[in-house]
Amino acid sequence: MAAEHPRPRRLALWSGAPLWDAPAVDALARSIAAAGPPDALALLGGFAPPGQLDPTLARLAGALAVPVHFVLAPADHAGGALTTVRAQTAARVRTTPGLGWPGMGTVAPLGPGRALVGHGGWGDTREGRWDAPQDGLLETIHELRHRSPEALRHRLLRLGTDAALVLRAALAQAAVRHWAVEVLLHTAPFVALRPRATPTALAAGVCGAVGRVLTEAAAQFPGVQFRAWCTGPEAVTHQPADNLVVHALPPGLHPLELPPLAPRTAPGDAGNPVPLVPAEEAATIVIPRARLPGRDREADDPLQPHRPEPDALVALLYELAARPPQSPYPLPAGTSPGAWRADLEDAIELLDTRGLLYEEDEAGVGLSDWLGALALGPLAPSLGESVGRRRLVGELVLNLAHPGRINQGHKGTCAVTCVEVWLAEQRPAELCRVIAGLARPEGQVLLYNGETMLRDEDRLVWGEREARRSPVSRLFQVAAMEYAYPGADYRNDEDAHFEVNTAGVELNAGTGLGLSAFDRLLEGVTGHTWRTLSEHESAMADAFARLGVDTSFLPRIDRDAL
Repeated sequence: MAAEHPRPRRLALWSGAPLWDAPAVDALARSIAAAGPPDALALLGGFAPPGQLDPTLARLAGALAVPVHFVLAPADHAGGALTTVRAQTAARVRTTPGLGWPGMGTVAPLGPGRALVGHGGWGDTREGRWDAPQDGLLETIHELRHRSPEALRHRLLRLGTDAALVLRAALAQAAVRHWAVEVLLHTAPFVALRPRATPTALAAGVCGAVGRVLTEAAAQFPGVQFRAWCTGPEAVTHQPADNLVVHALPPGLHPLELPPLAPRTAPGDAGNPVPLVPAEEAATIVIPRARLPGRDREADDPLQPHRPEPDALVALLYELAARPPQSPYPLPAGTSPGAWRADLEDAIELLDTRGLLYEEDEAGVGLSDWLGALALGPLAPSLGESVGRRRLVGELVLNLAHPGRINQGHKGTCAVTCVEVWLAEQRPAELCRVIAGLARPEGQVLLYNGETMLRDEDRLVWGEREARRSPVSRLFQVAAMEYAYPGADYRNDEDAHFEVNTAGVELNAGTGLGLSAFDRLLEGVTGHTWRTLSEHESAMADAFARLGVDTSFLPRIDRDAL
């Protein structure tokens, strides 16, 4: 009997046309059904009328019987604020089954070996010629209106950098677990995809930062096939690397077949190949660092990912420290605004002189990138109102310079506080990456085991039991407590996990972390497998050492424990 072959998966792509109302969404649903129901629909941005993104997403989720993945175009932010639109969209995705937003930094599987990532991107002025066009669309977005040409360009550069950093993490996570990666974009990542555009149009219509990240990923993971899709006035294909091809699609619906992938193999006994275990089943996978030519900062581009000039960041931090934090979140008792500013200036100098700004996270992205993302990038509106950017950045800098100040207040979060202190001491860039992700409007960060950690509180209101715990530590610790027990709800106000029993009754399960939850958190934030050590093992190692046995390779609690 012949073996049954897996059927090809079908993905429908919708490019570059707004869905103005419910009838337009219904017409799209009929077109999809007529072409043969796909396994998923992917929207390449620009599908929402101005100010109608959330209602449009609700209509799509209700009218279509397949999962919907989407990225956002600049036009999808029209009539609102970037941070508000992103926060509302994240909330819609989390509460609506079937909606997926790769721009949150997620990796969606599309069958064995294949994954989907994406980001809408921005025309970031890195290509073409910047003439500061009077773009009516940009003037409708709160953060971009009424800006001088130079201020607008720097804002667009930062938005391009932000898109590249989010996409870079997702590309790396997808590539270590899959061998074919589909990338949803809106803005073209390469000039070659806009052959008829003027230099001015290229500056506003190409996201150079995303193009560099795609090229870097293709070189970093040569065994992975990357295929990207963006919108365009005409169909154009560009292949900048053997394992990277990018298609620009004109407006309309484009059915796409995703044939099954041949399994990857490794040499086995007697030279016989054996199938590789699917990487997505592994708890933790080490991401190879990118060491590629052309990553140095360009002289005319101060905001190029991934190597911003640390001196410029130091100057920005000193500027933030020049004024006291205007924050509803109170300073610790006995700390004056002047003393806080003086401590912050000392901490900035300490980070600079120690060279900590050059530290890198597990994937090779610099601490200065993530600290810059928190200082300059999109911030959750609720955090801006209840804590403020100046206070968040300042407290993170203080914690990095002096990890001993990190504390749990009067909360039962001692285990996650230990992890926070250890990250600040041993992996400061990774701590910055996690905090920067949690503080974004989307409120989540992709961890190194392929899962996401979510911000569990939006508005941080101080209470007596917070004591001297800083708001940035609270942000991390509450999210970590929630992540460690995925089946329970951690509530900071009651400092307890709550579970629902088989009878549907909610019960207080207490606070703190058990060993398995602690291990889950460690694997997520470090990307490595951990084991438990005991004093007994150290005693056994000492006994063998006295007998002349080399025990240097054995784990010791006094040397290796967290």
